[in-house]
Amino acid sequence: MSISDRIVVLRDGRNAGEFRTPEASREEVLVSMLGTSIEALYPEGADEAGEPVLEVDGLTVEPHLRDISFDVRGGEISGVFGLIGSGIETLGKALFGSVRGALSGSARLAGRPFRPESPAEARKAGVGYVAAERKREGIFPDMSVRENMTLAFLERRSGRFSVREEPEDEYVRRWMDRLSIKARDASQKVRYLSGGNQQKVCLARWLVAGMKLLIVAEPTRGVDIGARKEIYAALRQLADSGLAILVISSDVEEVAGVCDRIVVLNRGRVAGKFAQGVSERELVHVAT
Repeated sequence: MSISDRIVVLRDGRNAGEFRTPEASREEVLVSMLGTSIEALYPEGADEAGEPVLEVDGLTVEPHLRDISFDVRGGEISGVFGLIGSGIETLGKALFGSVRGALSGSARLAGRPFRPESPAEARKAGVGYVAAERKREGIFPDMSVRENMTLAFLERRSGRFSVREEPEDEYVRRWMDRLSIKARDASQKVRYLSGGNQQKVCLARWLVAGMKLLIVAEPTRGVDIGARKEIYAALRQLADSGLAILVISSDVEEVAGVCDRIVVLNRGRVAGKFAQGVSERELVHVAT
């Protein structure tokens, strides 16, 4: 908007609009990108949350986190907001069992003690984790959409000597459809998908029966606004189905818009807890 003379918008591989920049508004361009109104970028919040699924009490990971306490309830999207360096980079990994070193405090998952020593233990307990660094820690770029979606729970779809194709295909088709994953087909390599579709593949990896908690770090980093809207809608639908979701993000607009309850971290400690409706200005003020 600041340096161009004309703007051409592409959506789903087609020309969706052309504008002379001095005469165009930001809203007009975004509507062309989305194909719909931008007013409903964030879905409505939860009407009522369920019982606590994850309860964290005094979590400490030196030197990144100190005495962190909060809970995540079924049917809601809980958020943790902080600036880069506030400790948010460590929190999700600690809860998923992938942090090495001194760790203290306690946690309960569905009422039972929860202290995973590895991601495999967290996974078996019913916890999924979508990493912030999608390209480095999330996707396997030279594997297919199908393989990326099913690797985490391959044993559930395997026979003694081979993969049972029918259950796997059924799972992949269902979540490609429900999450609106745009790919040529399930055999396409993930490296050729857009960032938003890669992120939705990472989400789909954890949506198997028996999951209790889904931790999503920086859910829309590097994702265009159209895919953002789809990811937020998918997270809300999953929460509405009863899944407990923890969003960890440095994007204040995202946290304020999509989360039902918010914990703010500042220098590794809890600096405030808020309900939905808190202003972005207040969240940033507490985080700094």
